[in-house]
Formats: sequence, C-alpha cells, structure tokens
Amino acid sequence: MKTLLAFFLAISLYGCATPMIKDMTFSCGKTREEIMSAFTALTIREAMTIKISDVNIGYCRAEMAPISTLYGVTFTYAWQIQIDKAGMVTATATNTQNNGRITYYDDTDVSDKSIQWYWNVRNGLQELCGSDIKFNSRKMY
Repeated sequence: MKTLLAFFLAISLYGCATPMIKDMTFSCGKTREEIMSAFTALTIREAMTIKISDVNIGYCRAEMAPISTLYGVTFTYAWQIQIDKAGMVTATATNTQNNGRITYYDDTDVSDKSIQWYWNVRNGLQELCGSDIKFNSRKMY
C-alpha cells in the first residue's frame, strides 16, 4: 500500500512539474518573405543573431548571446517563428538555461513589460500582420 501511495505521489508531482510549451498564433496577409524580413529586423534590433532562416519552409530562429550569472547559470533568450503556406504564423519566445530548464513566454509571464526584447518583437509582429494574437499552451511531455 505504501508503495502504491508513493507511486501516485511521484506521478502527481511529476505531472505538476511538467513544463508547459507556450506559443502564439496569428494570421498574416503578408508573404513569407515579408514576415521573415520583418522578424529578422525586429530581432536584430534586440541584439539577437539569426541562427537559422529558411524562407522555403517558413522558419526562422534568432538568439541573444548567452548571459552568464555569478552562479554559473547561463541564459539564452530566443524567438522563433514558423509560417505555413496559408499565412498562419506560430511564434515562440524562450529562455533556455545551461541546466536544461526552458521557460516559454507569453503576455502573462512578462505582464510588467520589463522584458523589452519580448514586447518589441511581439508588438512588431502584431503590428505587421494587424491581427489578434492567440496564445496556446500544452504540456511538453
């Protein structure tokens, strides 16, 4: 009985700690080239480097240079977008740490507007496309 109780406790704790993937989706009447060009400009203004970009598949990823703390933790902030043939854009903003932790951002995570790299790219994409952004979340595992 104790083993069964411990098993269910472990499962419920693991389920609560499962990371949530958050992304935003919105439609855009622009071409892939226009969206990716604007995304590139927006992320470069935030001191990000384009790591991969392929207009044929509609994918682009930009990252900031890693930031290290005094405690040895390194943070890498990133944006990535995927554009399908119908003009639907899926974008994610993340913070990846060297210890394996990944944080996905949405408007509620940065509601104090203190993370300008998030807001400047997010608002720029919304302004470019002129459509409402829908936020989605799902468990990673």
